[in-house]
Amino acid sequence: MATMSRKPGQRYCMTDWETNNRLLMDTAEHQCHQSQQTRQEGRALRHQTACKTRWDESDSRGRLGDRINEVTEQKDRLQFCVQAVEREIEAMTQVKEEAERALADTAVPLEVVVECLTQRKSCRGGELVRDPLEGQLKREAQMIDTTQQELQQHISKAFEQLCCLKEARQQLTFDLTNKTEALDVDLSCLSLTDRSSDISFKPDPTRVPTSASTHQEWEQFTHYNVTRAEEEMQASLQLRETMTSTRIQVLEG
Repeated sequence: MATMSRKPGQRYCMTDWETNNRLLMDTAEHQCHQSQQTRQEGRALRHQTACKTRWDESDSRGRLGDRINEVTEQKDRLQFCVQAVEREIEAMTQVKEEAERALADTAVPLEVVVECLTQRKSCRGGELVRDPLEGQLKREAQMIDTTQQELQQHISKAFEQLCCLKEARQQLTFDLTNKTEALDVDLSCLSLTDRSSDISFKPDPTRVPTSASTHQEWEQFTHYNVTRAEEEMQASLQLRETMTSTRIQVLEG
């Protein structure tokens, strides 16, 4: 019976075999150690990330709450100022209308005085004289004419002041609308959580638009609008007092 011949393989001594096994075991233990260390580092990183996320979320909510309070305060300030301007517009409109009626009321007296002077000039001969009555009529005509001019000037100034008040109100209303929209956005942001629906990652979420204003510019814009409106209301109040005084003088005269 034929026998198969095998090429004898390389044989290792016991020392080499033990050394090789030890090397494999050491390598396996090292990899297990690295794996365990990686798992520990991963758990630590997850814990650290979770803590930082909770802290950042709390900090963001706090800052957003402060922002909402600030916007609400500015919004209330604008709303109060708008209402004050509207009241001043109503008051100025009323005084202007009273001045217009007072001006209209001077038309008939002036016509009467002018007619008297005209009739006196129609006298003939020795009846055409200069007497105290003629002087009184001329002074009365001059006084009515001066009063009419003054009332007309006041009416024109009142019209201009009303335009300024309405322009200030328009700017306040524009600012108030922006504040209201901003407050709605901030409140919506405050209600969001990591479990909210319809949220996703956005590209470059921390970018600042080139048209964005600084916080100081934001404050100054509202301060300017309110200050301007207050100045216009003060000017309107002074003009109303002057017009009322003139109208009373006309009535008493």
